[in-house]
Amino acid sequence: METNQLSLKFQFFSLAFTAAVIVFLFMQETRRVCSVDKKPQLFSLTPSTLQKFAATPTLVRTGITITDFPEFSVEQNKFIFSGVVWFVFEPSLISLDTIGKFSFLKGDIESKSPPLTRLEGGKLVAEYQVRVAFKTNLYYGFFPLDDHTIYLALVNREVNPGEIIFESTETDFVLSDDIYISGWTYTDHHVSSGYGTIQIGSGLLKRERFYPEVLYGIHFLHESMRYIISILLPLLIVFFIDLFTFCLDQKIDQGVLVSVSTGNIVALVAYRFIIESMAPQVGYLLLSDYAFFIFLTNTFVVFIINCMGLYLTVLQKKIVSISLQLVVITVFLFLFQVWIPC
Repeated sequence: METNQLSLKFQFFSLAFTAAVIVFLFMQETRRVCSVDKKPQLFSLTPSTLQKFAATPTLVRTGITITDFPEFSVEQNKFIFSGVVWFVFEPSLISLDTIGKFSFLKGDIESKSPPLTRLEGGKLVAEYQVRVAFKTNLYYGFFPLDDHTIYLALVNREVNPGEIIFESTETDFVLSDDIYISGWTYTDHHVSSGYGTIQIGSGLLKRERFYPEVLYGIHFLHESMRYIISILLPLLIVFFIDLFTFCLDQKIDQGVLVSVSTGNIVALVAYRFIIESMAPQVGYLLLSDYAFFIFLTNTFVVFIINCMGLYLTVLQKKIVSISLQLVVITVFLFLFQVWIPC
């Protein structure tokens, strides 16, 4: 009797090739640091911008040393750091009380010690032990391949840039070598200084206030291999089991085909809840969502073929099987090479 069973050998090698390509694409992507988190607005100070403040500002050098992260939750956008905030300034031009009125945008200073002061080269050095809870702008779209830049903005809203200008460089920001953050690796940082604005009132009463600001951007690499395996491996297994049903004869094994295809659809839908528990809770689609929908769509195509009893020849089965695998590879290539900008 003529059979339309697809060769197990053919299916095995084609699926092995597809798995190898997908794993290779993910491995390549994990080697790239890609962060597209929105940078808070910061205006550069130029001679022309200083003119509108009609004053000669005092230069204050500042920096931060972070000694610990008691809380570092990227998923919940909750961060707490302990460390030292320091300032170097001319005590004859600016008071210590004014310096001590610093704060952090989107942050709350939970504790602040009295300043530890000393004179160095005629300038006053003031150091504050602080514990700060803050949030930052995070984009999770590339989860589980989402590297991030944590932005920390030091400001003083009690003065304007005509009175004080903050100055800080990369060497003025220090992250202790003793800090360990599970799942994340510190890679680099950048520092920029200038001024920020806040709008007050509206309509004819609308006005702007300006304040000095230093913006610290801390780059972290997501150690995402555990998430990649946890999300990708079950999806691949279910998809491959579905394609292996092409190795059965549709005339003889129709009941088995329907049972396996139905079970795979149910398994994918159930696994969706597990992916949701791992992924950040946001309103837009993530990379993990696109991966899920790719495999769900292809699995559903096989489900339709098996459940409707569509009779395919061996050649047609090969074409369908290879086409579905090429769709998966092409979509991932598009996501990694075009959609992810880094």
